[in-house]
Amino acid sequence: NKSLDNVRMAYRIRCKMVKTIKENFKNSYNYLTCDRCEAGSIESQSHAVMCPGWEDQRQGLELTNIEDMVVFFNRILKERGRRRASA
Repeated sequence: NKSLDNVRMAYRIRCKMVKTIKENFKNSYNYLTCDRCEAGSIESQSHAVMCPGWEDQRQGLELTNIEDMVVFFNRILKERGRRRASA
């Protein structure tokens, strides 16, 4: 699906500009550690792809192709948007 939103997300992934990923916008966060797992790792795009806290968002996706990466990061943004709305 080559919608404009998906193309924009693919660009953000390649440029390491995905919103809500802490390492991408270091000045916006007090700490950069991942809040989805207990490993104490810095939350980066590469960490999100393998983080056990995002396992449910990765189900059914092959993260070696960009289309599935777009779906994965859109799921992350949607999940974080729901958490912020309920807080």
